[in-house]
Parts: sequence; C-alpha cells; structure tokens
Amino acid sequence: MKTELPELPPLWSDPPPMGHNGGPELRPRRAPGRPTVDTPEIRDRIFELLGDGVPLRVICRSPGMPSRRTVYNWRRDDPGFNRAFEFMQTEGYIGLTQKVVEEMETVLEQRGPKIARWVFNLRRQQLSRMHRLASCRPCAGSASPGSGRSPAAARRRVRARAHMRR
Repeated sequence: MKTELPELPPLWSDPPPMGHNGGPELRPRRAPGRPTVDTPEIRDRIFELLGDGVPLRVICRSPGMPSRRTVYNWRRDDPGFNRAFEFMQTEGYIGLTQKVVEEMETVLEQRGPKIARWVFNLRRQQLSRMHRLASCRPCAGSASPGSGRSPAAARRRVRARAHMRR
C-alpha cells in the first residue's frame, strides 16, 4: 500500500538573476564625491576676481566657491574656460604690477630710494610667488652660453654694482 505524501515546499527558492561574480545584479555606480557647483554666475565671479589680481587659492577658500581641484578640472575639460581663465589671470597680474609701480613712485617721492628699493624687493617676491609671468627674473630657458643672462652672470653684475657704490 502506497501512501501519498503531502506536497512539501521546496528547500530553496529560485536564485536571483546572475550579476557580478554570481551575486545579485549590481546597481549602476554613481560618480563619487559631491556634485559640482558649475554655474555661469560662479564662473563669471571667478573671472572677475582673477581680473582683480586675487590668487585662485584665495578665491577657492571663500564660501560658495568650488575647490581648486574642481577649477583645474574645468580648465582641463573646457578649452574655452581655460583660455578665458588664463587671459583674466594674466590681466590680473598686469594690474597688480601696475599697482606696484604706482606704489613705488609714491614711496620713492615720500621715503627715498633706500625704502623704495626695500618695498620693491618685497613686492617683487610676492608677485613672483603668485605666477611665473609676474616674475622679474629672466626665464631659465632664455639663458644661452655667452649671452650674459645666466644666473651666475647676474650675480657678478650685482656684486660689481655693489662694489662700485662703496
């Protein structure tokens, strides 16, 4: 005599659809990090501040502005933005240089050449730290043998001038 067994539920359910390494289906990946704050108003504000001679690191520290890395990525990805950025940055450095010249004329009239030279050297160092175009030193690539523009030749000229003043 055969007895019929009741129908038993399966021991396991059907497996999920195959995904990565046999596991569940993967969700599409989102880009890591915060979303960018790329708006025309922010770009215009960056250009305006660059034109005033404000360094990028100072601009990016102010609230509501993107990080320097974000601005560098915009420059890398958008050639038009990069051209406008370089133009406004150069205009800002030219404006700062003109301000230094005006300041030097005022200091020279009011305080004399000794203080004016000290102020000039201070401002020259500040400008040269900001950008290569603002540097008062000749480019390293422009020095050719015998041109007299090498750093050693410049040091000799400075020593000769100092010796003549004594």
